[in-house]
Amino acid sequence: MKEGQMNGVVCMPLLRNVPVGRPGWELTTCPTCGAKCWRDPYTDEIRQLLGVNALCTNCGLKYGGKL
Repeated sequence: MKEGQMNGVVCMPLLRNVPVGRPGWELTTCPTCGAKCWRDPYTDEIRQLLGVNALCTNCGLKYGGKL
């Protein structure tokens, strides 16, 4: 794996698909496309543990960790 290449993606639910977040979720934006999405309390922990990036669901499916 090259430096800066992701190992995978953790997907954040899009606001347009989930208009009301669950307790503990905070509204954020996708770092790739800027879409509004929900970050749950475990997103950062998963990112650090697995070495993945957090993207909105659309970008996660589109890029699949190949940014």
